[in-house]
Amino acid sequence: VTEVAAGDPQPSWNASPAIDGLGHIHLAYETPTGISYGDDASGSWQSETVAATSGSAFESRPSIAVDPSGGTHLVYLSSTTAGTQLLYRHRTGDGAWTDPTVVATLGAPASTATVAIDRSGAPVVAYVVLGGPSQGVALARPAPNGWSRTLVPTTDGTFLAPSIAIDARGAIHLVERRNGYSEIDETTNASGAWATVRIFRIAGSAVPFAAFDPS
Repeated sequence: VTEVAAGDPQPSWNASPAIDGLGHIHLAYETPTGISYGDDASGSWQSETVAATSGSAFESRPSIAVDPSGGTHLVYLSSTTAGTQLLYRHRTGDGAWTDPTVVATLGAPASTATVAIDRSGAPVVAYVVLGGPSQGVALARPAPNGWSRTLVPTTDGTFLAPSIAIDARGAIHLVERRNGYSEIDETTNASGAWATVRIFRIAGSAVPFAAFDPS
């Protein structure tokens, strides 16, 4: 085991890794002071706090993806007494971060969110809608006036912690756990129509992670 951010003495958890086209490691992770982001693109590990936790806002559950141009896409949860928002930031190849934008306002902080890059190089964010008449896994994409949202068929409010991966053909694969079902499922449109199948049973709770290797 090699400690990645050896210069950071804080405890850390909920890490999200990504590898760019040159083989450099990119990592977002949670600490007591907020969400940190780091990479070894300069040859040695460099990290910074990109979303600080304060007395009024708790920043958690980061997920990152790296696009073909080397840009980093980050989503995370920001919880206050008023509720929980899913926020997005983009880091260009020169290291500049955009200001946070709101992807969605969540009815409850029970949903993690993950991000993947589609074949056009744009981010696709998967998260769960737990309140209101329409519940289930939602996919968000950048739109001219913010973010568009599409609810994924065959999912409902029992689906939690969706992890998204997009294959070389552009098909979306979501791996989720289901509340009350003690199982890990996959929901995908790889065959054209959306379908959900059980991958395996699991005795307890879990937060799954999905990705595709270059092959």
